[in-house]
Amino acid sequence: MVDERIKHAREDLMTNKTIDGVQVPLLTKKVRSDSVSGHKGVHRRVRNGKEKFEVTITVKGKRKYIGTYSKLYDAIKARKDAEKEYFEPYIKALKEREKEQK
Repeated sequence: MVDERIKHAREDLMTNKTIDGVQVPLLTKKVRSDSVSGHKGVHRRVRNGKEKFEVTITVKGKRKYIGTYSKLYDAIKARKDAEKEYFEPYIKALKEREKEQK
């Protein structure tokens, strides 16, 4: 019973919620509870005794480097801007597809 529900959920994700090979619901999922920065794709790094925040984003299985910032605020803003640039087209396309299916 449980295996069948898992199989159905996985199948739904792969067929109905995927745009151009990107699983759209995974783009908007919550940040992990053990995240130091509190945001996806923002990583704290200490180099030469200085704290820096490195920003990356993964699109279609490829990790893209956005930049390194001294302030957490700047790193979070850069990540949010990158999400708008890279994720928004997929989210909009899924919404359009769902509208057409109704």
